[in-house]
Amino acid sequence: MLTISVLKESVDGEKRVALVPESVKRLAKQGISILVEEGAGIEAGFRPHDYEEAGAAIVSDYDELISSGNVFLKIQVVCLQDGMLELVDPLKKGSVIIGFMSPFKYIHNIQALAERELTTFSMELVPRISRAQRMDALSAMSSAAGYKAVLLAASTLNKFFPLMMTAAGTISPANILVIGAGGLGCPVADYLSRAGVGNIGVIDHDKVNISNIHRQSLYESRDIGKFKVNIIKKKIKLTNPHVKIKTFKERIDKKNIEKIF
Repeated sequence: MLTISVLKESVDGEKRVALVPESVKRLAKQGISILVEEGAGIEAGFRPHDYEEAGAAIVSDYDELISSGNVFLKIQVVCLQDGMLELVDPLKKGSVIIGFMSPFKYIHNIQALAERELTTFSMELVPRISRAQRMDALSAMSSAAGYKAVLLAASTLNKFFPLMMTAAGTISPANILVIGAGGLGCPVADYLSRAGVGNIGVIDHDKVNISNIHRQSLYESRDIGKFKVNIIKKKIKLTNPHVKIKTFKERIDKKNIEKIF
């Protein structure tokens, strides 16, 4: 029987979990055994009881979790780096690790995994194609990060985002500049438009190329050679035709940003 071990996140500030109870339920119906490390999912709002009810077993013994598993799930898999040796060294030959691995940043780690004959799936490298859409974790996380970025900006700015008319007077809406038109820039601009921002500016001088198509679901093959800021503006206008959005096809540096403000 295939056994999946869900590991607790060890990176400071990481509150996500690699497998949620809803997914556990679907896997359990297929006869797959699910082991969840004690404490995993709590920061994401899931209780141990939620996992057990879905069909998983909560395991407190780390050695048992490692020795019993065939497939290991973790969000941030920085292998052989900062306390991750305990994850890699005891794994059986042929074991599978799935998560965000930052392979280009830690290429030496990938080489070490290959030497140990471990199979790894780095979720940020899943192709952005229709067949793999359900596995496009990077775009999903970009949307979540864009939403969070807008919330943080709203709570930090000493001004309201939308137009506010009160008995004491009228407060004009905020003008916000989005720096960069990559996969994160689009959800940020989209959420800003829904928040009632007065004017949204997007600055980026880059054009869409082949690598962008493979890395980000935002762009399509027909967008190659077009400015990224124009693509974002077009997509935002489709969902919110009344939003005021300006584009700046300039390099992102302090001098240009100061000029815009």
